[in-house]
Amino acid sequence: MPLKIGGTLLDGPKKTLLVIPRDTGDLVFRFKAVTDDSPFDLLCPKPKPPISIKTGVGKVENTTDSRYLDAIAHHNVKRYAWYFLKSTEESNIEWSTIKMDDPNTWENWRKELTDAGLSARELDALVNKFTETNMVTEAMLDEARTRFLASQQETQLEKQ
Repeated sequence: MPLKIGGTLLDGPKKTLLVIPRDTGDLVFRFKAVTDDSPFDLLCPKPKPPISIKTGVGKVENTTDSRYLDAIAHHNVKRYAWYFLKSTEESNIEWSTIKMDDPNTWENWRKELTDAGLSARELDALVNKFTETNMVTEAMLDEARTRFLASQQETQLEKQ
């Protein structure tokens, strides 16, 4: 059964479109919000901190270990790359070096797009559209709140 929120039908994940003009034909990128990241977790489990022995306490996770912190940072880079790749799947990009079942290839997306001739600003536009599709920023919330409050004022004026 479809879900409604405040009378508005929620009809699936957010989708956006970015068209980059080119003399040889526009480049069309379709983005779809990622709603399930469990496949990522299966392919790329979160690193576990090393165990240390603390006097009087026993075994504890050492979450300040530099190798662990580096592993977490790299895991986050892979997560971002995977989200970007999943979000752009409907664009039917034919990647040369990326294999969705191989986490070690995911980070190649930026290099492949740059090597294919996308400019730095075109790449920025891609990243911005990806972010707009998959994340909610404070600016987006402010804009939506302003629209909502304006619609409420219109409704009140119509009732008078």
